[in-house]
Amino acid sequence: MIPTIAKQIDVDRSIRMSGKKNIVLVVGGGGREHAIAYKISQSHKVDEVIVAPGNGGTACAGGKITNID
Repeated sequence: MIPTIAKQIDVDRSIRMSGKKNIVLVVGGGGREHAIAYKISQSHKVDEVIVAPGNGGTACAGGKITNID
């Protein structure tokens, strides 16, 4: 049996080696969704965070966060 942490390391390595991007979709337009998107965007495992429909705060957050309508 492989420990959980070892499995996670193998998954992380296979994702990086495959060249695939990790994109997260956050659904909602309030302050809670803004906070969630902000924290998710700080992860090195996430390449892009999309917020739908988003709000003014997520629109100007920049970095990995973008809004869609």
